Amino acid sequence: MLSKNHLFWFISTLAAVILLMSVAPRALVFLPGVLGLVFFSWQWKSTNTRPAIPFAVLLVCVGVPVMGVLSALWAHDPAQSIERAYKTALIFLPGSLLIGFVTTVEIQKLKSLLWVVPAFVAATIAVICIDLAFDYPFYRLTHGMMDGARIPPDVMNRSAVAVSLCLFPAFVLAGYVRPARALVLRGVLIAPMIVLLFLTASQSAQMAVALGLLFMVAFPYRSRLAWGVLAGGLVGGIMLAPFLAEGAFAWLRAHDNQSWFFTAVRGAHMEERLEIWDFIASYALKNPLYGFGMDVTRTITEFDTARLYHPAVSTLHPHNFVLQIWIEFGALGALLTAGLMLYILRAIYRLELAARRAALPLFVASLSVVLVAYGLWQGWWLGLLILVTALSIMAVRAEEDEAHKDNLKNSP
Repeated sequence: MLSKNHLFWFISTLAAVILLMSVAPRALVFLPGVLGLVFFSWQWKSTNTRPAIPFAVLLVCVGVPVMGVLSALWAHDPAQSIERAYKTALIFLPGSLLIGFVTTVEIQKLKSLLWVVPAFVAATIAVICIDLAFDYPFYRLTHGMMDGARIPPDVMNRSAVAVSLCLFPAFVLAGYVRPARALVLRGVLIAPMIVLLFLTASQSAQMAVALGLLFMVAFPYRSRLAWGVLAGGLVGGIMLAPFLAEGAFAWLRAHDNQSWFFTAVRGAHMEERLEIWDFIASYALKNPLYGFGMDVTRTITEFDTARLYHPAVSTLHPHNFVLQIWIEFGALGALLTAGLMLYILRAIYRLELAARRAALPLFVASLSVVLVAYGLWQGWWLGLLILVTALSIMAVRAEEDEAHKDNLKNSP
């Protein structure tokens, strides 16, 4: 068994990584993997037992790079697909060790230290707010830009997205102190987050928090019908994504000047997104069975587009993870993705009620970001997913442990 000292060092290092996200979110490319390597090895050496990595996690972390390598057999640019596959493996494989560690560590010993996570998430939010409100003093200091050079507001978008996703497990972990302190700690989390949502230029962060909070407070967790509708909508959206994208863009072209919806979201570049999705979908349907290879979009120099809203004829990534799967791996990849989404939803549904509330909002918030913003294989994004998955597992395990204790108390 790991000692309290081991766990203290783990939580302290994890907290430092969270704080570093405020000024260097790209460090998430390697930091979760480093944490995994160090603490997985430490646990193995200290206990003489290998921490168990969940099979589904191992399947994804190994399967995605393998699919990337295999896609080189038919890829538009085989070298690019192989390069992306091994870069993804370098993030996923050590990152899986972090998930293995938090899955098997003694949660009862860890509980007394869990408050550190929300405290540092709150500190990270505060640092980002100060940077946005006062001309980036922390960012300038850490990036050697004290000469007054102009910094665009979107430079903090990745940090805002990262801390927005960390908010949900942090809110749950804040409950593991005395009730009065938990209320204060949650207030310290929420108050600066409200400020951040007004200051940030990241609509992705705003949307993630809004949807996550909506699912936290309003989703009918006890209703099997609601879970079925959620699962059906998710699978249907994945399998029909190219056709939905083309239909949405056709509707935009017919109603752009008359639609209140597009007038309201014009600042979020929705028209540009829809045009990108349209030409990505059209290209994907040229080879709908197995696609054009991993990370193919950046190698296609000219898509068939009228350039009505997106001025270029190319794009680095589709800004939608489902369409990215379609253009890279076709219907085969879409089916595997739908299966993965169903597996995750089923795993969440089988949790205790409080644990469901801890897991589902983060799942929905993460999907909302990768549906409209970043490329699926961006290194910092994969590292962030590993980090927030680890935080979510800690929150779920803590809630499950509390539910187990309550069941024992109430049993005759």
